[in-house]
Amino acid sequence: MNKILIIDDDKLNLTVARKVLCDEYKVIPVLRGAQALTYLENNDCDMILLDIKMPEMDGFEVYQKIRQMENCKNIPVIFLTADYDSETEARCLKEGAIDFIAKPFVPEVMRSRISRALELEKLRSSLAERLEQKTREISDMRNKSCQDSLTGLWNRSYTEEQVNKMISREIQGTLKMSRRYFLL
Repeated sequence: MNKILIIDDDKLNLTVARKVLCDEYKVIPVLRGAQALTYLENNDCDMILLDIKMPEMDGFEVYQKIRQMENCKNIPVIFLTADYDSETEARCLKEGAIDFIAKPFVPEVMRSRISRALELEKLRSSLAERLEQKTREISDMRNKSCQDSLTGLWNRSYTEEQVNKMISREIQGTLKMSRRYFLL
């Protein structure tokens, strides 16, 4: 079951969000940004729903601090706000949020946006893992193609390639030096 951290200073909003989401997700409600940061230091979650307007530290400040935490860099964040204007929405997306949900919550819209965001994060994570695996495979193949399997020494084609690169650098360096003296 996916864990969703909800940060909102309004207890009624937390209650409504918890009620809407509790059948499908484990919901962790917190009232302040500082509480959320403390929670995230020792715990993980799969998504964060973050209110923008809060006392002490607004949602954008909390978001910046969350992104500075090594274990939280890839957690998808959806901003929550009653300010549904284009500037607020644009800022949320510009900051890096994956989506934006207006208050008061419409249960079906909230569940749908969260579900899609979690699905996208799962796909992103899967693609990142596959890319890392393929990169390792290519590196291993390159290393194997450069070495003789019996002796472990560089094979002829790799040695020639490296020598040609060194010669090319030397020639370029010599040409640069000669041009420099010629211009003086």
